[in-house]
Amino acid sequence: MGRERTVRRRLLYALFALGFVCGVSYSLLRNVFDAETQERSEVTVTTHLFERNLVGCEEKEYVRYASVLGTSMKVIVHCKSREIAWAATEAAVKRVVDIERKMSRFLPESELYNLNRSAYNAPFVTSEELFEVIRRSLEFCEASGGALDITVVPLLEVYKNAAQKGVSPTKEDKEAALKRVGWQRVVLDIAKKSVRFAVEGMALDLGATAKGYAVDCALKVIEGYGIKNALVEIGGEVRVCGGQANGREWLIGITDPRKSHEYLRKVGFKEGAIATSGNYERYYEVGGRRFSHIVDPRTGESCDYAVSVSVIAADCFTADSLATAVSVLGPEEGLAFVKRFPGVEVFILWKDERGERFVESEGFAGYMR
Repeated sequence: MGRERTVRRRLLYALFALGFVCGVSYSLLRNVFDAETQERSEVTVTTHLFERNLVGCEEKEYVRYASVLGTSMKVIVHCKSREIAWAATEAAVKRVVDIERKMSRFLPESELYNLNRSAYNAPFVTSEELFEVIRRSLEFCEASGGALDITVVPLLEVYKNAAQKGVSPTKEDKEAALKRVGWQRVVLDIAKKSVRFAVEGMALDLGATAKGYAVDCALKVIEGYGIKNALVEIGGEVRVCGGQANGREWLIGITDPRKSHEYLRKVGFKEGAIATSGNYERYYEVGGRRFSHIVDPRTGESCDYAVSVSVIAADCFTADSLATAVSVLGPEEGLAFVKRFPGVEVFILWKDERGERFVESEGFAGYMR
């Protein structure tokens, strides 16, 4: 009997350790998923809430990891109650899961998936939430002059299919795809909350906006539990509130894609969001050449020069949208573009025939730590 108890105890310890390692691994897997991973992704939430003491205050730090939206999610809250931390972080993850099941273009049961299949044949009546995300996304498409375009799917498919065949995309294929791209061809009916495509073969991808939206929603859920100090990150898109409970800022590193485990810059703030985009996150490789997953919807060319673009804004929806737009516009046009948005700052690592260079907006230095 004693030996049986010992075996059971060791087995429980082993299972706990395995759960801990798996939970930690989510934080290490950021930015290694490609678009095909999202097609077969499953939502995974760790069963353990990690906890540590904070210096200089009574609150503790609680961290939960999950796998959502084809990437990793991290939620940090500072509070005195483990029960509240558990409920708040779990609810935040579930909120993001709900958004994924509604706005993924890969999941057959999602609302967006079915919209893409039928919105040319007849107006597709959406939920209020999906309609609002599409409407706001189209506003950024218009503001950027089409540098951001949520109808870019046909072009993405051209690059994906070419990569699978091991060849470069042809000019003819890109030109054919461009005929089915254009945010102006999305017809919204605000009263009916319906979406219609003006051209057959169009489809929407909310990858440049929905992740930022999900971060904002997750933080709102946490604040609903009375928690004033929190951080939410999904695949490098981050939003924080209240600073840390000990009065310090939240410190966020901008990953250096050229050097493992190093940062280009570190920024700090107590309220706000930062989103990073670039050709190091997701890409197609053909014949030794790397094609960025970000494509210029106006020309059909991949944006290979945008190594890393980080945007600081009040909310993550804005930061996420602008980071993609600037990746397409480039340093000069991008800086001029973000000046139109009060309180927005940008940091760019650009590499072209002129070489590698860093470009940043005037106020970005104020966030550097």
